[in-house]
Amino acid sequence: MKTAEDLISVVIPVYNVSDYLKECLDSVLAQKYPLLEVIMIDDGSTDNSGEICDEYAKKHHIFRVIHQENGGLSAARNKGISVAKGEYICFIDSDDYILPGYISQLHKTAQEHKADICVCGYGDIIPPELTLIGSEATVRLLTQQENMDNLAWNKLYKRHLFIDYDIRYPEGKINEDNLTTYKLYSHANKVSYLPKSLYFYRERENSITKKSNYLKQLQMRELAAKEARQYVRAHETMRQAADIAILTAKFAYMDKAIAGKIEMHYFEEAKKWVLDHREEYRNNIFMGKKLKLYYALLSKQNGKPYIAFRKVKHE
Repeated sequence: MKTAEDLISVVIPVYNVSDYLKECLDSVLAQKYPLLEVIMIDDGSTDNSGEICDEYAKKHHIFRVIHQENGGLSAARNKGISVAKGEYICFIDSDDYILPGYISQLHKTAQEHKADICVCGYGDIIPPELTLIGSEATVRLLTQQENMDNLAWNKLYKRHLFIDYDIRYPEGKINEDNLTTYKLYSHANKVSYLPKSLYFYRERENSITKKSNYLKQLQMRELAAKEARQYVRAHETMRQAADIAILTAKFAYMDKAIAGKIEMHYFEEAKKWVLDHREEYRNNIFMGKKLKLYYALLSKQNGKPYIAFRKVKHE
């Protein structure tokens, strides 16, 4: 028998998604898990999304809607966190949808492994079957830069992680997941990966990931890595992983410049930083063969071998 302690809060930020919202909400209604509260945050929609939320809240007791002035995705998620009552919490973007076993299978996996966070795949991206302690999962996130790990929405979290450690999504920034997930991982007892694709992400033409503002995305990646380093600085292994995240962010600037996505002076700035900090990375435990090769190529002929190598990769 399920008790109040088994309640799961589903937070759905909503903003001008009337074409997709019913599919999202219907996919939540189809969940096999029996004890849900669904919190729809209408973030100042100017289409009829708010009315759709009202309709579902009136017809289905598990739904409730909060209407607020537009504050952005992070503000909507944070509002949901503040009113959620579940033992667990998950986030669903309102233009996406989930399979019927999404919540029940994440919950079952979290329970079996006594994990504070459970992660599943989306689309054709499927994680390995894996359970890690929180610090190991944080290292994996920072060093491997797996997009699956950074995302807010393909996960089930123990709500206490947000409450006990006062973790919220930063408002007014793009790619806000990057500035938050490592914090949750670092405080989790365990993170489990469910090797199934249960979440369907819809990439719309006007979505942030579709916009070609590469420079802002690179800057946010670097900022996230630097903030992560400060956040985990007391833990030597996680700190070294954050250092690698900063380094790979610098290489990302170079790669985007080589590909013609940003101006070439960003290549020169990043190259100078990478070479100036070479000694600091010499003893980093996460300096693998690939990064050592990049350093070797970058150190010769003003970086021309590296440029040639990466151009081949981009073609």
